Amino acid sequence: PATEEFDCNKISQILERSFGKKKYQYMMREAFGENLWRKIKLIEPLFFYLFKVKVLNGDKMIKNPEEGIIYASNHRSTLDPVVIIATVRENIHYAALKRFFDGKDSIFNNNKNLFLCKFTAWLFNGLAFFPIERKSDNPSANNIEAIRDMNYCLKTRSKLGIFPEGTTRRADGADFGSFNNSFIVLAKQNNAWIQPITILWKGKKRFQKQIPI
Repeated sequence: PATEEFDCNKISQILERSFGKKKYQYMMREAFGENLWRKIKLIEPLFFYLFKVKVLNGDKMIKNPEEGIIYASNHRSTLDPVVIIATVRENIHYAALKRFFDGKDSIFNNNKNLFLCKFTAWLFNGLAFFPIERKSDNPSANNIEAIRDMNYCLKTRSKLGIFPEGTTRRADGADFGSFNNSFIVLAKQNNAWIQPITILWKGKKRFQKQIPI
C-alpha cells in the first residue's frame, strides 16, 4: 500500500501546536541532553576510580518519584554537579552561572584555560543545564526564562539540581554559606520532591556524598 512521506517539519509543527512552542522547544532540548548524558555515563567507572567515591546513606534517597524532584546540596567545588550526577546516576539538569555557558569560566577549579572553558560550555549546554545570573554579578540580571524552563523540568517529572548557597565561597571556618530558599517555592509550585545532599571533599580527589535522614 502507498504510504505518505515522513515529514519531520510537519511533525514538529503538530507537536508545537499540541504542547506550545516554548514547551516543545524545552522538551527537544531536554531530549538532546538525555542522549548526551547516556553517552557520558559510560565513563562512570573511571570517574569512581579517580575520585575514590564513597556514598553514605544512599538507601535513604527518594526512589522513582511520580512527581519532579529537586536535588539540593551544599556547594564545595565547581565539579559538584558532575560528581552528583555520576553518583546519583540520574540525568540532573542543574542551574548554573551563565558565564559557564558562555565559555568564560570552567568547572575545573575556575581555570580560565580556553579549551577547558569551551569544554565546560559544551557540556553545560549539551546537558540542558539552566543558565542564571546573580544580581551581584549583573544588576540587570533577568532569570525569567531559566525559571520558566525549570518549571517545565519539574512539570515533566524530570530532575532539577540546585545549589542553595549559590557559590562555593563562604566565611573562613564555616562549613556552609547562606542558603537561598527560593528553590522551596519552586518545589511547592510544582508539587515536587526535595532531595537534600551533603558533599564533603577530602583532599584533592577524595570526597564523600552523604544524604542526611
